[in-house]
Amino acid sequence: MYQSNIMITKNKIEIYMSYDGDVDLFARSRNSQIKMSDDEWNLIDRLYSRMIIIQSNKASRSFIDETQAQLKSYFENDYIEVSLDSIAK
Repeated sequence: MYQSNIMITKNKIEIYMSYDGDVDLFARSRNSQIKMSDDEWNLIDRLYSRMIIIQSNKASRSFIDETQAQLKSYFENDYIEVSLDSIAK
């Protein structure tokens, strides 16, 4: 699991979106000014994937509840859930 001190911000979601979720592209174009750990990237990617499953109406209630709990645990505010929801569409 991820470190409990990880906090995903609006800026980190924007970075993820600017690379279209492509971790290889992100790694190859590593900009020293971008402050984002592998754990943060992987967490966003995992939760993005979970949002796609939820939006496809193929998720169980427990899967949805677990995803919502993770969103509240790792993300700084409600903006993040909306952002992940919009990029999953």
